[in-house]
Amino acid sequence: MISTQGAGTAFDTLLENPAYQGLAGGREISFLDIRGFLALEIFSWWVLLAGIYLAWRAVASVGEDYREKRMDLIFSTPISRRRYILGKFASHLIVTLFICLLASAVMTASVASVGEGDNAGATVISGTIFASLPMLMCIQAFGMLGAVYFKTTRAGIGVAFLFIFFQYALNIIAAVSKTLQNAKYATIMYYWDYTGILLGEGVNWGHFAVLTVLTVIFLMLTIWAFEQQDIPT
Repeated sequence: MISTQGAGTAFDTLLENPAYQGLAGGREISFLDIRGFLALEIFSWWVLLAGIYLAWRAVASVGEDYREKRMDLIFSTPISRRRYILGKFASHLIVTLFICLLASAVMTASVASVGEGDNAGATVISGTIFASLPMLMCIQAFGMLGAVYFKTTRAGIGVAFLFIFFQYALNIIAAVSKTLQNAKYATIMYYWDYTGILLGEGVNWGHFAVLTVLTVIFLMLTIWAFEQQDIPT
C-alpha cells in the first residue's frame, strides 16, 4: 500500500498553481479559511460575473437609442449631449450600487448560514464588494465610449467584452509569468485588492483613486466623442 501520510490535499496542490497565487496577490491563503474560499472562488470571478452584465447594460442604454433612432427626438428637447451622457452614467451608478448592496446581503447571509460569520462578517464582505465599485464603473464608462464611437449596440458590446476578457487574461498572465509580472499595473483588476480587504488590510485608497480617475477619463472621452458626432435621424 502506498502511504499518503504527509501528502497535501487537492486544495493545497491547486493553490501551488501560480495563477491562483496571483489572484490572491501573492498572499498565503487556504480554502479551509472562508476568506480564502471567497477570494478564490467568488471575488476572483466578480469582475466577469458583474462586469459583463453591467457592461452590456451600459452599452445597450446608449446603443439602443441609436438603433431605435431616438437620438433626434431626445435632442429636440433642451438637453445637452453632456447631460445625456452624465444622466446615463448616473443611472448606471445607482443600479451598480443596488447590485453591490444585494450581493453583500446575499453573501453575508450565506457565510453566516455556514457558521463563518465571525471570520467574514458583513463589514468585511460589504467592504470588499463596494471597493469594486470604481472598477465596475470604469468598465461601464468604457462600454459607453464604445457605444458612442461605433453607434451600435453589437459593436459596443463586443469592444466592452473584449476589454474585460483582455484585462482579466492579462492579470492572470502577469501572475504566472515572472517576465511579465509588471503588466499587472496595466490591468484594472490589480487596483481592486479584494484579498487584502478580506484579510483585514483595509481598502487601498490609492488604488481606489486610480480607478476613479480612469473612469473619469473614459467618461470625458465619451462626452467628447459624442459632441463631435452628427446626430442620426
